[in-house]
Amino acid sequence: MSVPFRLIQYDQAVAAFNGIHHPGAAPQARAFTLRINGDKEKMRAGLAQGFGHTYRSLFPDFPGMAVYGQSFR
Repeated sequence: MSVPFRLIQYDQAVAAFNGIHHPGAAPQARAFTLRINGDKEKMRAGLAQGFGHTYRSLFPDFPGMAVYGQSFR
């Protein structure tokens, strides 16, 4: 999972909160990536059993469907 965000200085954040444009350098775009370590098969089984979440329900996009569909060939 990647979460996009922008790094800004504290005074820029305060100004933005108050609806004021703060002069200075524009924020730089960054992304934070989270990776889960552990027994992923066990986690998938727990999600499916406890909540009914499957690969198909979590990743309904076309690339996800392509990967999911390959498992039935």
